[in-house]
Amino acid sequence: MSEDKNLTASSTPAVAIGFSRRNIAVLLAAMVGLAVLVSLLMSGGTGVTTAHAVDTKTIDVKALTDHDCDATEWQFVITQIDSEANAPDFITVTWANGVTVTEDVQLSKFTGGVAHYVTTAHLDLTVVSATADIYAGWSGQFNLSHGPCGPSPSPSPTITS
Repeated sequence: MSEDKNLTASSTPAVAIGFSRRNIAVLLAAMVGLAVLVSLLMSGGTGVTTAHAVDTKTIDVKALTDHDCDATEWQFVITQIDSEANAPDFITVTWANGVTVTEDVQLSKFTGGVAHYVTTAHLDLTVVSATADIYAGWSGQFNLSHGPCGPSPSPSPTITS
């Protein structure tokens, strides 16, 4: 009696080439696991959990009238952030001087637990507020570090004799 198997239209190819249904299931599970791993690696491996996304608070800037003067830029800082991944991507700043302008200022850099937000927009206006959404456990400071300090003095007229 011959051990050869004849394939028919009703034969299962997996059985014909020596794979059991259990082996195919294990192989498919491994492929799905590999796809998940590749997806995590492509996203940097730092997925945001639902609990983290919901567990935030809104913070307001301090030191609006007590900041260093720099006529070339506005810089805001948020201190004591536990990791760069938890630094807000942007802050929302409102300026006014007869007009009100609100703008999102993007994260410029992160060093030593401090997030820096810098913009050269609206140097002729006054900051009236800034807010950010940050993780609920944060307990640092959100300050206006430096920016313009009012109108620049007009140059004195030159007197020629």
